This record gives sequence, C-alpha cells and structure tokens, in this order.
Amino acid sequence: MKVRNLNIEALRVIAMFCILLLHFSGRLFVSEDNVVHTAELTVRSYFYIGVSIFAFISGYYGVKWNIRKFLKYELMALTWGLIIFILSFLISNHIQLKSLYLFIPILSEVCWYYSAYILLMIVSPFVNEGINFMSLDKYKILLILMMAICYGGNFIFHRNGTAFNILFFIYFLARYIKISGFEISSRKALILFVVSSTITALSVTFANNIWGGNLLKIICNNHNPFIFISAFSLFFAFKNMKKVPIFCKILSKVAPYSFAVYIIHAELLYLDLIPLDLLRFSNQYFDTFIVTIVVFAISAIAEYLRIKFLNEVENTIVQKITEKYKL
Repeated sequence: MKVRNLNIEALRVIAMFCILLLHFSGRLFVSEDNVVHTAELTVRSYFYIGVSIFAFISGYYGVKWNIRKFLKYELMALTWGLIIFILSFLISNHIQLKSLYLFIPILSEVCWYYSAYILLMIVSPFVNEGINFMSLDKYKILLILMMAICYGGNFIFHRNGTAFNILFFIYFLARYIKISGFEISSRKALILFVVSSTITALSVTFANNIWGGNLLKIICNNHNPFIFISAFSLFFAFKNMKKVPIFCKILSKVAPYSFAVYIIHAELLYLDLIPLDLLRFSNQYFDTFIVTIVVFAISAIAEYLRIKFLNEVENTIVQKITEKYKL
C-alpha cells in the first residue's frame, strides 16, 4: 500500500488556500489609489502559486486513469452543482441560466482546473505511455518546445493562465524531474522559493505602472515562469523535510476535501452567492484572509458531511455503472 507523504498532503491544502486567496482578493483588492492598488497586486502575486503546486504534485507522482476515481469525482461535482443550484434558486427565487453549467462540470469553465484535471486523467494512459517510451534527450526537446508555446505564447497572446496547456506542460516537466532523479534539499529549495517569489512580487510592483498595465497581465498569471519556480521549490521544501511538523499532520487531514473546496467556492463565486460587499470589516487584506478561512472551513466541513451521508450511495452507483458496462 502506497504511503502518502503527509508534508505533501499539507502542501495540497496550502495550495488550495492560495487559490481561494487569489479568487477572493480579485474581488476585494479594488482600491482606486494607484499606490495602494500596486501594493494589493504585489501581495496578490504570492497567491498565484496554488494551481502550479497542484499541477506539479500531479505530475511528480503521476496521474493514472481510474474509472472509479473518475466517477467519484464526477458524482461529487454533480452533487455540489445540484446543491448550489438549489441554493441559488432559494436565494434569488428564479433560475439563473448560467447556473445550468453546474451540471456539466467537466465541460464548463466554472471550475476550469477541475475540468483540466479530469481531461488530464482521461488522456493519462496515452501521455504516460508516451513518456515511458521517450528517451530523456527527446523528452528535453519536447519540454523546450512546450515551454516556448506556454511561456513565449503568453507574451504574445496575453493569456490569463486558466488554460489546459499550462497544466499539461507543468505535468510533463514534473514527470521529467521525477524520472531524472533530480533532488534539492529542503533548505536550498526554501531559499529558491523566497528568491523566486520576491522576483515575482518586485516585477509586479514595477509592471503595474509600465506599458498601460499590459505587462502586468503577462506577469500576473500562471504562465509566469517564476511562479512555477516558486511552486517547484516549495514542493521540494516540503517533500524533503526531515520530519513531519505538527501543522502538516493537522493540515493533511483536510487534504481529501481540497477538490470539493475548490468546486464549492468557485461555483458560489460564479453565481455571486457570497455577499463579499457585506464582509468588509477592517482592511482588504484582513477581510480577504478571514473570508478565505471561513469559506474554506465551511466547504471542507460540508464535503465531510456529504461523504458521511452519501458515500455508500455513491459507491453503489459506481459499482453498478462499472459492472453494467464492464469498466
């Protein structure tokens, strides 16, 4: 039986927390004062690391096709889609047309990372087989081409980072790092993380006042290579810790609910069901942190309860589908 690295499980939770911080700060960091807004953007630049961490973990340990896991994820997403659809109707007393997207989680852009991950799971047998038969030299050439497309293309087309290609590239790069046997000590990785994150933050501070904000659009998204370096270094900082700190032991218990937290908060934001205007108490930084903690905690507890009451039903549905279609 494979033993999970509790430090990496804790890192998953931290990554999801960063994703929530990123999304909520996008709604709450709205100062019209240029100096204040520059500070807001600089702080927010640290939150972009979340998706890259998740993608790197997936690539390093590998994603494998598993029909039961696929069906469980889909049932989880559909269940929360239905619950939030009903919640939206009860609050607004009418059906929002866009809420129908909640019933096609694999195809909608409401939860783009979920859609991208599921797509990666579907194609993983072909991807992993291709990687296994590829020499490291050819693999390097492929990575260089993919890097040019992902990072070079971003400077041309100004993508916002919510695209399958960046997830795909990070997955390939993480698999290469795993196969090549690359390692770095936790201490050196932490230093690299501090340096790369600082470079990103300083570049954001500079870019906000250059080129009419267009340079900022290029830097502040998942296509920024320094954000990937921060994710890569933080991964090894956690992975190669000599001990499992108490906070990692605690956070690792929440890791199984991370995907649901992502789906719940994304759908609530999509339908404007979180009254952020009523949650401004002190300053934008404090408000964002508190809202993130509250939404994360409520979502995790809600998923825990969903599993507790619906797990047997889900298992029965999955078993019947796999037996009927011999999957």
